[in-house]
Amino acid sequence: MNYYGYPSELIQNTHYCVEYLKNAGPRIVGFRLRGSDKNLLAETPGEGWKTAHGEYRLYGGHRLWYAPEQPDLTGFPDNDAPLVETLPNGVELVQAVERITGLQRALRVEMEPDGREVKLTHRLENQSPTEMEIAPWAITMLPPGGTVILPQANAPLGNEFLPNRNLVLWPYAHWNDPRVIVKEDHLFVRGEDRGQLLKIGYYNPYGWAAYWHAETLFCKRFAVLPGANYPDRGCNLEVYVNSHYAELESLGPLERVQPGKCVSLAETWEAQPAGRMPEDLEEAWLAAARLCGHLSVEGEGM
Repeated sequence: MNYYGYPSELIQNTHYCVEYLKNAGPRIVGFRLRGSDKNLLAETPGEGWKTAHGEYRLYGGHRLWYAPEQPDLTGFPDNDAPLVETLPNGVELVQAVERITGLQRALRVEMEPDGREVKLTHRLENQSPTEMEIAPWAITMLPPGGTVILPQANAPLGNEFLPNRNLVLWPYAHWNDPRVIVKEDHLFVRGEDRGQLLKIGYYNPYGWAAYWHAETLFCKRFAVLPGANYPDRGCNLEVYVNSHYAELESLGPLERVQPGKCVSLAETWEAQPAGRMPEDLEEAWLAAARLCGHLSVEGEGM
């Protein structure tokens, strides 16, 4: 197979097809419902930028970065073939050690033959001679035009006298951006081109985020460690929107990683046909919460 001229390979089960690059990465560039040719991930084969260490090619799909973001290092070019290890129910893609950072990035993709979830394990291994303080950062690029659906804490996170919600903006984002719709216990972010970039982040205690696009509902679940030191002012979930794609970005805690040690972040994907997103946002919220297994949807008995 090939993805816009780049050699690729498929793994699949009863419900999904997952496409990964053979000569670059680790990268997932395709995620499809079985029997459909519609890629649920954004495709950006011609996009990229120059770095001090060569061209960074965006490709599209899903990638592994690390936080805090450092120009030219977090997005270190990954244009060489990873080691591909075949697993009983998937593959593991292992990047060569980066000559500048000393990091080795790896992505394991697994799904049971009849499973409705795709399990991803992201790993960063410190192969340098010095300690690093980093957090794994899993970035999923999705086609523009959909809507991100995010849960917020609707109860005290322990002590009721302490804050239980936050919202973090990047310098190019604006508080009054109409794409961000804030409700009492959830958020919506429209993946639309408004002529300006948008990025927000927050602490998501429930460990899931959804994207409703063109009659398909995509759910991304990720591990959460309450009380951990998350990057970017306490964010474990971030959303980025430009004219070409919307990103759902999950993050692990910041950890001090000794030479020879690693840090990892697990997440799962699930998708299903869902029809057009209801105009009533509360209906959309309930549908997303049902798929993602949100346990505090009032009256749903979940």
